[in-house]
Amino acid sequence: MEPNRARELGKYLSFRRRKLNLDSGQDYTQTDIAERCDIPQPTYNKYETGKVLPSDRNMHKLARFWGPDVYEVCGGPVMMPDNPILRQIAKAFTRLPEDAQQKYGEAILKTVAEWEARPTSYNQPVLVTE
Repeated sequence: MEPNRARELGKYLSFRRRKLNLDSGQDYTQTDIAERCDIPQPTYNKYETGKVLPSDRNMHKLARFWGPDVYEVCGGPVMMPDNPILRQIAKAFTRLPEDAQQKYGEAILKTVAEWEARPTSYNQPVLVTE
């Protein structure tokens, strides 16, 4: 992916972690954040140092922790998740008029991020097609 986007994301994540440290009065390390996001620390380090952009799944995990601004920094929302149900939702979303996308986009992205970041032991519903 685009190196400039990776650098922008790195600056953003580094800034957000420093701000979190100031606001909370605690010293959160990359390891702390990586554990909370369920991302390996070396991988999170690559994101924060601007070396690579996250995979779709890790982008959802970052968005769940840091908020949906992560999508914008990375170049826009990730709209084709791995899960077939979420893929159907994403395709339906792209067919909505632009005003509806703006009105409901954040809620949909939040739902997608939460779903993708859920523990893998969660029993997924069966997709029924007619």
